[in-house]
Amino acid sequence: MYIILQVSTNMQESKQNKRINISQARQKISQLFNNVYKNQEERTIVEKSGIVMGAIISPFDLARLKKLDQRRDEFITIMNDMGKSFQDESEESILKNSLKAINKIRKAS
Repeated sequence: MYIILQVSTNMQESKQNKRINISQARQKISQLFNNVYKNQEERTIVEKSGIVMGAIISPFDLARLKKLDQRRDEFITIMNDMGKSFQDESEESILKNSLKAINKIRKAS
């Protein structure tokens, strides 16, 4: 049984995202870090020939990313542990029993 989570990886343009060529970034690296540090919501996307090579983000954003990674890892662990309970069950059996449980709950409501 598989559970699929769809997460958008598209970095949409916004007022907070600035794009800069890697050559320009090398020349302005100190200024870029200062800007991101001062404006915690600013992100600088570094490109080479139009391809995103990386990003400069604030310590605040880094902390958020770490927390999201931790939550994702915890969720995956929980889902894997739950899946172990059903490893000997066929997908058909799981679906059948799930539908029974759903119908039982609906009837009780």
